[in-house]
Amino acid sequence: MTLFAGDEPSVSNNISNETDYVVTYNSDNSCTYTYSANTNLSITYDSLDGSVVIDSDPQS
Repeated sequence: MTLFAGDEPSVSNNISNETDYVVTYNSDNSCTYTYSANTNLSITYDSLDGSVVIDSDPQS
């Protein structure tokens, strides 16, 4: 099963690129993917324990 079927979101570590998400490496072995269209929304992935935190509340 293909989740995105050719319409995968784009990711870059450079804010000047026009991508769907900008990734930032955090010093605690996690990465935060910030949604470019609304920078209050983000997804953080911890590569040590596999945990994922989704910030889906722009007011928080």
